[in-house]
Amino acid sequence: MPRQGLVMVEIRKISMSLQVSIFDTVKKTKIHLYLNAIFALLFFFSACNNSVDSAKTSNFYFSLKYYFNTEAARLKQENVLVKKTVILNDKAETKNLKIEDWNNELLTFSDADINKSAFVGKYSIDSVFKEGKLTSVSYIANENKLKTKSITLHFSDTESTPTSIDISLETKNTLYHSTQQLHYESKVGYSVMGTQEIRVLKKDEFQVKVSF
Repeated sequence: MPRQGLVMVEIRKISMSLQVSIFDTVKKTKIHLYLNAIFALLFFFSACNNSVDSAKTSNFYFSLKYYFNTEAARLKQENVLVKKTVILNDKAETKNLKIEDWNNELLTFSDADINKSAFVGKYSIDSVFKEGKLTSVSYIANENKLKTKSITLHFSDTESTPTSIDISLETKNTLYHSTQQLHYESKVGYSVMGTQEIRVLKKDEFQVKVSF
């Protein structure tokens, strides 16, 4: 059975967890009303993707959850000031701010984790070496129903942990279709680009850019 509220969680990551007021500034517009309609409409709908017991983990794949929890702890300790830009269709806003909850801020990234026993064997692994040194590792989904379509880890010559990570997500059913392209670069920033479309309504496009 689908995990209840999956679609709502995805939409909340654009508004609440991203901690910007862009939707407040347009709350009397058609966009705001449209998103509120989505919240109500999709409360009882979700996609049959990546619905596994989070307690069942393996060590077969790179753990995004562990990586981003570690990054969240680092960013919290450093108390960094970030520049955040959020674009929703033709509405944009940029702010300089401090993030209060980094685990929540990076939830979109950590939720893409595939290091769970239910996913073993469902992703192909491709490693790239240059002059005998590992430069990247990619995990590619073998099944269309999987929400996390791909993860690519990029390594430098001097770092044993990834210097940057690219993630591709897709959720699709008869009612709803969303895509997200995630990019994270440690000590630099991150971005989320995507689309959300309801079958009988127009498509929304959004983009979030954060620099440390």
